[in-house]
Amino acid sequence: MPRWLKRATILVIGAPILGVAVWYSVSFLPYLGELKEISSRGRASVKDVESVLYPLAVASESKEGLRSYAARQAYYSLVYEKNPVRMFAWHANNLLWYSATFFHFNDQETFGIWAQCALSGCGQGLNEIAQRYFGKELVSFSERELAGLVAVVRSPTRFAPGTEAGEKRTNEILERAKTHNTAINADSERWGSHGS
Repeated sequence: MPRWLKRATILVIGAPILGVAVWYSVSFLPYLGELKEISSRGRASVKDVESVLYPLAVASESKEGLRSYAARQAYYSLVYEKNPVRMFAWHANNLLWYSATFFHFNDQETFGIWAQCALSGCGQGLNEIAQRYFGKELVSFSERELAGLVAVVRSPTRFAPGTEAGEKRTNEILERAKTHNTAINADSERWGSHGS
């Protein structure tokens, strides 16, 4: 292979990889420490109900859905609110953040980000949302109320507690959590034995 062709091949392959590495270093890595702290706060805020809440959240959104929501909310709160970008950059950065979470956060840690960033831009967390919509602390929630809270996170206006749509969505989440997969139950049991 001629030398110029080798150089061109290296350039064609290396330039995009270098570009992504630089983008990742500038757009995600500076926020990693803050994301770890958000995850810790989120998990601590739901620790008393985590083993019940997590399967309900997964039944509602799927693990990938929780991760996508967590990454999007965190990006919005930590970056976009302070420095809005055009729509293409918004989508590209969301994709980057979502992808990067796989390298830095396991499912439990991602759930912590989801719990802390739900509806509040990472500032309040589920306990405050529980107070706002249900008027009580998370620790006193029944399984049904936790399912209702998960429904509210999906869309507070559409699935508000006490509305017909909210009740229907709550029932769907409870039914899915019961029937849909043993992996959720296995995760829940594992979390119970490794509680933090």
